[in-house]
Amino acid sequence: MFKPNLSECVSNGEVITAPPLLDFGLIYNENDQGQAKRLLYEMQIDETLPENFEWYQDQIAGHHPSVVKNGLRQIGIMKDKTQPHLLLKLIQDGHRGESEVGLYEKMTCLSNDNHVSDPNKLLIRKLERLLPQYHGTRVVKIGSREHDFIQLEDITYAFENSCIMDVKIGCVTYDPMASEEKKIAESSKCPFQQESGFRILGYRLHPDHDGRTRIQDKTWGRTRVRENIKDAYLEYLQGRKTREEKLKIVNMFIEKLKEVQEWFNAQEIVHFYASSLLFVYEGSSHSELKVDLRMIDFSHVFYKNEGKDLNYIHGLDYICNIFDQIKSDLINGYE
Repeated sequence: MFKPNLSECVSNGEVITAPPLLDFGLIYNENDQGQAKRLLYEMQIDETLPENFEWYQDQIAGHHPSVVKNGLRQIGIMKDKTQPHLLLKLIQDGHRGESEVGLYEKMTCLSNDNHVSDPNKLLIRKLERLLPQYHGTRVVKIGSREHDFIQLEDITYAFENSCIMDVKIGCVTYDPMASEEKKIAESSKCPFQQESGFRILGYRLHPDHDGRTRIQDKTWGRTRVRENIKDAYLEYLQGRKTREEKLKIVNMFIEKLKEVQEWFNAQEIVHFYASSLLFVYEGSSHSELKVDLRMIDFSHVFYKNEGKDLNYIHGLDYICNIFDQIKSDLINGYE
């Protein structure tokens, strides 16, 4: 079973200590492990999931079971039918897995401590309301191999017809340990991201009155530029038909975004790379109009007392500005 190698939550009462694999003194070459590493993320094409397990149908980004190459299928997000409120996400190898599980473990550790008074600890504890609930790790055997998964709250579970959008945050999405090849590859994916501080990985709007599920993927997201980025968010809001409904959704998202802004503006100890914001709203006209917004994907988290995470804040502020513009348009009768 995967066990994160964690040190104390706070070092010297000042800087939250990273798992040892995140030490900046280490050099990590993501190409070193070759085929052995790839097998961690893949299964034989003729292998099936264990009984009571199924693929998560609303996955937008990341390793996806629809991707098959050389007889191997990527292992995507799974669900255990006996626990439909949870998602199982494969724990990545090396520092990526340490980073993601480590963040959740630190947050859980501090949330269970009723005597926390250190400001840095209190800030990390406040992350709990911004992230999916953490339910530990779990081993699942697929075919002949055992794989480690992190168990997280499925925030779409509370929605009848969830309308989901995944937005990767940051002008720079490669971390400080990335190779030159990785830096070039990430920078070339969406040049506009260096200006906006984010890129849309896609959206999924559940069946509307016509019975269609509307989907856009990362290729569509990479083609969004300054001239059409607001239209992209308006397109995502098409799961609801009336201007009044859209305005309510926008107002609720603005409030959620402000919570994230407040946290980032208050902290100077954690920096996030290639993390996402997951937007969800209710698309069914027969259900209560509600939204949810969570931070997800933490395989590149660094703990350093070097000021605010301006890389993340820039993208967050840009998104807030877009929602403010859309709100103004809707109030003035434009859609």
